[in-house]
Amino acid sequence: MGSTAASIALQLGMEYLSNSQNAKASNRVAQAKASANAANIKRATDIEERRKREALKRITASQRARFGAQGVGGRGGSADSVIGGFAKSHDNDIADSRLIANEQINGLQSTLGATKKANLLDASTATRRFAFSLLKKQVPNLKSLLD
Repeated sequence: MGSTAASIALQLGMEYLSNSQNAKASNRVAQAKASANAANIKRATDIEERRKREALKRITASQRARFGAQGVGGRGGSADSVIGGFAKSHDNDIADSRLIANEQINGLQSTLGATKKANLLDASTATRRFAFSLLKKQVPNLKSLLD
């Protein structure tokens, strides 16, 4: 019986190690995907922000030129107020974009955490299933030893 128990323990240990390594590999893949997605979100947000700032510069220059053409100074008073409103609106748009990007990245992190937990549970469940299958195989042998 001792060699049977040792054999079962060895098989169970090897199965646990295999399942654990598979879970770790799955976690590394999930981490890499989440990191790549987060980098893509950040890159897209940075591009969007740069485009919005460039658009603000063009709008500001265009509006100053209009004020100048109308004989209203392009600086000071109403002109600064109108242009300041454009700048504030663009700043709000950029802040909103950053907020959305951060929420998307946080969602990726939450999904990653859930995936890691699921991988760990899957590895544990697979090990338990394997242990029970070994036990089922050995039950007839144990009954004969007890008699």
